[in-house]
Amino acid sequence: MKFSPAFYIINGWPSVEKTIEMVDKYVDHGVNAIQICMPSSNPYGESKFIQERMKHAIDQYGLNYDIFMDCIREIRKRHPKIEFHQVLYNDVADRIGLEKFADYCLEVQTYTVMVDNNETADYLNSRGVRTTDFLHYDMPEFMVERAVRTKNLVMLRSNSRYEDMEPREGLATWKQRIEWLRKRGVEGPIYPVSGISTKEQLQEVKDAGADGAYIGTALMELWEDEDKLWEKLDSFRYLTEAE
Repeated sequence: MKFSPAFYIINGWPSVEKTIEMVDKYVDHGVNAIQICMPSSNPYGESKFIQERMKHAIDQYGLNYDIFMDCIREIRKRHPKIEFHQVLYNDVADRIGLEKFADYCLEVQTYTVMVDNNETADYLNSRGVRTTDFLHYDMPEFMVERAVRTKNLVMLRSNSRYEDMEPREGLATWKQRIEWLRKRGVEGPIYPVSGISTKEQLQEVKDAGADGAYIGTALMELWEDEDKLWEKLDSFRYLTEAE
C-alpha cells in the first residue's frame, strides 16, 4: 500500500532559488511529495510563521505569480516523479485566473490542489485537476457527503487547532475515523493533517490506514540548522512507501 507523507514548503522563501535547492535536497533524503503554496497576501488561518514568510516572498517578488509557477516548472523538470500538493488561496486564484491556473496544474502534473472554495474546486475538477476536500475533527455530514461524491483527496484534520471541537461518538482516533469514512464510501486518498511532527505520530496515522499525511512547518522551522533538519527528515524516511 502506498504511504506518501507530503512536506510543506513556502514557494519563494527565502527565494525561489532556495526553494528549488531545498526540494533537491529533500528528494535526496527520500521525499517524493511536497505540499507547496503560492504565497498569498491574505493567508487567513495560517500561523505567524507562515504569514511572515509569505509576506517576505511577496515583498521580494511582488504579485507576479508567473515567477512562482516557473519555480514549480523547474522543480518538475528536475524531478519528474515528485508529487505536487499545491495550496491555492482565493486571492491567488483571482489574480492568476482559474483557466490559466488549471492549464498550469495540468502542465506540471499536479497531484492535488487545496482550495477553500467549492466553486473553484468544482471548476478545477471539471478540467481534470484533482482537489482536496476538508474534513474537520467533528466530520460534519455535509463535508462527508461531498467527500463521498467527489472522490477527491481528503484532508482529515485533528483537534489540535480546534480543541473545543468534539468528535462524532466513537470516532476520536485516526484509525476509528478512517475506517468509518471508508465504510461510508469515501474512496479518495485520506491524508491526516495537524499535530503530526514526529516519526511516532506519522507511524500512528500510517497504522490507521491513511494514504499519506501532511507534515506542516516542523521541517521548515529547521532550515537554518540543516544537520537537525536532515536528521528529522531521515527519521520519517523509512515510513514512506511508493506504489
